[in-house]
Amino acid sequence: MVTTDTTGETYRPLTGLVYLFNLIVGTGALAMPAAFANAGWLASTVVVVILCLVSYITTTFVIETMSLANALLKYNKQKDNQTLDTYSIAGKRRAPTDRHCEGPSRCCSSSAEPPDKTCRSSRSISSTEKLPLLECTTDQEDESSGADDGVVEKQVVQKEPDVEDREVEDNNFFAITEKVELGGMANMFLNGVGVKLFYVTIAVYLYGDLAIYSAAISKSLRDVTCSYKHQNCNETLSVDDQCWTGMSSISRQNAYRIYLALTLLCIGPFAFFNVQKTKYLQMLTTLLRWIAFISMIIIAMVAISSGKAHARPSTLSVRGIPNLFGVCVYSFMCHHSLPSLVTPISNKSRIFVLILTDY
Repeated sequence: MVTTDTTGETYRPLTGLVYLFNLIVGTGALAMPAAFANAGWLASTVVVVILCLVSYITTTFVIETMSLANALLKYNKQKDNQTLDTYSIAGKRRAPTDRHCEGPSRCCSSSAEPPDKTCRSSRSISSTEKLPLLECTTDQEDESSGADDGVVEKQVVQKEPDVEDREVEDNNFFAITEKVELGGMANMFLNGVGVKLFYVTIAVYLYGDLAIYSAAISKSLRDVTCSYKHQNCNETLSVDDQCWTGMSSISRQNAYRIYLALTLLCIGPFAFFNVQKTKYLQMLTTLLRWIAFISMIIIAMVAISSGKAHARPSTLSVRGIPNLFGVCVYSFMCHHSLPSLVTPISNKSRIFVLILTDY
């Protein structure tokens, strides 16, 4: 079963640009400078351009699939509505009960008797499979059927302007007006094996995503808070060294595990929440990420100008390409969140240009 959500609150394309930027520019982009330097400027440039192009193309594939899913859902919904309307109008024009009803006596015993509630409940149907072959009507309903038909026809023709506007939007079958998640699209267009492979793939990716965030946060907190240093400043600290001066029982590895447990306790409950309105959270995320980028650039410029670092990376290093590949894939991976971000955009006429600008 495919579950969909309506767009609800919409936002402007510029807001969607910011949301997509936050989605693409994550921890992977912050780790890209180091991976870029380790792989060499030539190899890194080629790999980044190729993976960026592949990511953008596959993003357009996902959006086109969202459009096809909306078209299929709207077509099936319109087809069901037309069938129900045809049935309801035909029921109004049927002859009296005592001439055309051949059902049980409790429904069609006499036109003078009021119809049973069971017969009237047959008009409230939810799918075409529940349509009865015969419907019981009363003489009083049949006598006024001619007038009722005229009223029904007029109501079909004359509609309120807002209803007409909504129907015009709905008649554009390929307009993305309903949110269909990747799992729903997989159930619509893939067979059983394809659906299972999709869920295995997305589960592995999300597990890796959570692992990267948890490890990055925990390691950063450990490096910032640990105060112990070797007497020889040029000696590198190991995981077995103590973290805080005067607390030899807690090593850097144990401090990392403590911060990892705290991170999971803070982030874990959010997996059970259904957060929909993230406007201020997105603004805070944008601010923090730009601060991180600017800080990295300033620190690098200061280190280069003071002679502490050289600005001549190698041309090609094969050993650094695997790490660069993983960082780039993680940076450009935004496909799983496209249904939630693209669907609420009010004007999607230039959606591909919008996404290309973010890349």
